[in-house]
Amino acid sequence: MASSTSAVKVFVRTRPTASFAEGCISVQDDKRSMSVRMPESGSNYASDNLKGSWSWRYDGVLHNASQETVYNDAVLPVVQSVVQGFNGTVLCYGQTGSGKTFTQIGSPGSYAHRGIAPRVIGEVFKYVQEHPQFDASIGVSYLEIYNDTLIDLLSTLPSEVTQTEPLSLIEDATGTHVKGLRIEKVLGEEQALACLFEGEANRSIAKHQLNDQSTRGHAIFTIYLQIRSRVESNDKVVR
Repeated sequence: MASSTSAVKVFVRTRPTASFAEGCISVQDDKRSMSVRMPESGSNYASDNLKGSWSWRYDGVLHNASQETVYNDAVLPVVQSVVQGFNGTVLCYGQTGSGKTFTQIGSPGSYAHRGIAPRVIGEVFKYVQEHPQFDASIGVSYLEIYNDTLIDLLSTLPSEVTQTEPLSLIEDATGTHVKGLRIEKVLGEEQALACLFEGEANRSIAKHQLNDQSTRGHAIFTIYLQIRSRVESNDKVVR
């Protein structure tokens, strides 16, 4: 995750299970370090010829953490940098069934269990409402990468323009972009959330042993924020 200092921070979130492997995985008291140990001698997986333990240190270990704690500790500083004019990215990485979608989106039926994306949307619009001296323009896009194909997850929204050509990656002086990707202008939190959930409904899913509704592609939800001063006479984008 990038902030105003351009530092990449790494957090580990453990998925709560009915039988957490406490004998093999331990989280240190500082909540920034964790260790993994091989099963004790005599186990089918033990070996006297291999290294038996490993330790890693992160910016934070979110063990049995709530959605709110995950957001406040790992994501909120990024959002605070974004509204100050910096680019920010939050990437969820993990094996199939580890809880990435729950962390990102949450449970639609529970406000307390809402994920990172809905909370970020709320935070951005809260900032805009609390700073009336700024005029903000906000847009969202939702891209899926599935089987090496780019898919616009917001293509099902009503539009006056029909996109007929397939999406493609292009590079220019400002960076890398997806040509043809729809950027939907949103005027409020409710409209932005509707776009998020519209995209979620269009994602590719399949069943496996850990999840009946597992998302199968990689998805990128982007918020585009431009802020202009209402006080200054020019139309310069200040953030």
